[in-house]
Amino acid sequence: MELEFTFETLVSSAADPAGLHTLVKNPVHNKMVVVADAELDAISTSAWIMASSPMDCDTIIVTHLNGQEMPNLDSFIATDTLGMKFNMYGDAAVTVGDYKGLYKNPYTGS
Repeated sequence: MELEFTFETLVSSAADPAGLHTLVKNPVHNKMVVVADAELDAISTSAWIMASSPMDCDTIIVTHLNGQEMPNLDSFIATDTLGMKFNMYGDAAVTVGDYKGLYKNPYTGS
């Protein structure tokens, strides 16, 4: 979240984001979408990750047991409470596809 404003400025500026050359077009203008996640700050507040579109490259592949994508829902009458209890579970696995679709920059400078 610390770098979110910096990347939003970089991506949304039509000209040079530093303001040094106002007539020079920004080559990354509106070509990326910034997605910030506070959980990533627990790992590093200066590193950033770039991911390609899932339509371009299968980087992370989620598979399901026997092709069942919907979770299983079991209901039963409980003897210790008034009403019913439910169990919901699903089987999924994550596989690394093509590593070229993900990039982590371990930025440590200023």
